[in-house]
Amino acid sequence: MRTTQWAALFVMLLSAPVLAGNRYALIVGNAAYSTLAPLQNTIADAEAYARVFAELGFDVTSLKDLNRSDMEFALVDFLDQIRPGDTAVFVYSGHGWSDGKTNFLLPTDVTMQGSERRMRLMSIPLQNGLDGIVDQIRQAGASVQVAIIDACRNNIFGSDGTKSIGMTRGLSVERAPQGAFLIFSAGSGEESLDRLSTDDASQTLSVFTRHFLPRLRAGMYLEDAINAAQLETAQAALSYNSHQQNPAYYDQINGKLCLSQSCESDAPAVAITQPIARPIVTADCSEAQAVWADVKAVNDVDVLNHFAEVYAECKVYAGLAKAKAATLTSSSATVVVESDAPSRPTHLPQPNVNWAQCVSGGSTVKYARICVESVLPSQSGNSYWPHNMTDRSDRTAWVEGVKGHGTGLRLLLEFEKPTQVSSIEFINGYAKSHSTFKNNGRVESMQLSDSSQGWQRVFLQDTSEWQSVPLDGRDPVNWIMLEIQSVYPGAKWADTAISEIRLR
Repeated sequence: MRTTQWAALFVMLLSAPVLAGNRYALIVGNAAYSTLAPLQNTIADAEAYARVFAELGFDVTSLKDLNRSDMEFALVDFLDQIRPGDTAVFVYSGHGWSDGKTNFLLPTDVTMQGSERRMRLMSIPLQNGLDGIVDQIRQAGASVQVAIIDACRNNIFGSDGTKSIGMTRGLSVERAPQGAFLIFSAGSGEESLDRLSTDDASQTLSVFTRHFLPRLRAGMYLEDAINAAQLETAQAALSYNSHQQNPAYYDQINGKLCLSQSCESDAPAVAITQPIARPIVTADCSEAQAVWADVKAVNDVDVLNHFAEVYAECKVYAGLAKAKAATLTSSSATVVVESDAPSRPTHLPQPNVNWAQCVSGGSTVKYARICVESVLPSQSGNSYWPHNMTDRSDRTAWVEGVKGHGTGLRLLLEFEKPTQVSSIEFINGYAKSHSTFKNNGRVESMQLSDSSQGWQRVFLQDTSEWQSVPLDGRDPVNWIMLEIQSVYPGAKWADTAISEIRLR
């Protein structure tokens, strides 16, 4: 079992044709740590990635067991090759850790003594907005940037009896720029398996790698390869004492990415243009998203309820499954009458949520009722009710009141009759003044779902100006639900706010 491994796949895309220019890959596998137990499959996985990328036509540099100095020089040599328009791939397999904000890779000469500050000095940041590995690859000008990171997902500093120095369990979520595609071989808090009980000595690859790499080698689009490997990895892991390993990904790419000379798919290759805004999606719900794409067409109540149970933490998809199951159950005794009349779209009932407060909206939201799961109590004469979002004033705001930043909270827009909505417009944050805007949290990304089983992810800009989110060709709907996925943290308070909402 790989108890100290996670895998994250970062695909950073800028404005350029697919795979333009030269193609380079730097692959590093670290296993022989001076003060940590050696890792089992990191070298084998790294070597397998090196072979595949060489077969795909990349100029590959493959290195193993690098100390900090060696890793830094290897990265410098790699960056020196890159020219604007090139494709750059970085692969790392080994230990890693997070301080809750930044994810770090560990060279083999790291020592497990001292403070967290000392650990940062001995580690190499993956991405920190300045001199992280992904930052430098992007700054070098590569038009297509890929980083495959296979590193520690659990707290290796305390989970096995070694001295804990206060690191968080698992890596923190990267705030990737637009055009990013992130894949984790296991969900948050889960362990990636190195081996299965049925493996023989010839199987040297981790469970995720063995399902993902063959598809990459076969010339599948990256998205298709990951989607196919995602379910197979989860199913294989279940055979090992019902182990939970649910690969998940963040998709902010506009179009599909082909890493081979030509990819096999019904959809043609898409030239990569400046991507539209999409959010980072929580890792745990990416598999639920992929499975729901198949399950939502099923009319079996048991299957829908089982889906909702397995993915209970993914409120949007679990709620959609429960709602459809309830609809099927309530209509099971209905007499079916055939008719030549044109069919009408089936609308799911409103999600069964314990709303904290509901108010009637005005014309700006097409007279929808607005419900929220949480409201910050009034303070100093200021109220933070949901009706503040429709009062045509940016000096008031709805502010959530739960502990933390409000991720996972839901907001409902419920209509009296099926209503066509082409876009939703927002004034993000508490826009009363520059200080209130910066001091309070602002929504970074949300998951949108509706009564017609439609869904999409949206990403809001960190600005107090009006911004519009076009909806993806929906039919008239009875309700729309928004779930906060990530936030821009406030400088002073953790509360997250929205000043205005209007519908078009």
